Amino acid sequence: MAEYEEKFIVINLKRFEELNDEYSAPWRDHPAVENLLEAIKDFKEAYEADVGKPLDQKYYVVNQDEPYADNVIKFILDNENKKEKIDEQNNSR
Repeated sequence: MAEYEEKFIVINLKRFEELNDEYSAPWRDHPAVENLLEAIKDFKEAYEADVGKPLDQKYYVVNQDEPYADNVIKFILDNENKKEKIDEQNNSR
């Protein structure tokens, strides 16, 4: 049965850009900000080379404090359970 699990780190690119805009000059040269996207790119390349499959999945993100967030996770889990049942039926043939 599908259950909620935390398995992603989400970086809001809008916030990242705010740190790098002209009004945030002290952050612009900070190594954590300066190297973040490069580190993510390096991770992607290393993963793809080692595992042998692309790291190109796309995701929808929902803020958990939104009033509809519980409906979204319920919808996802219900459909994951349906998918599991279909997979079980296909594997039992």
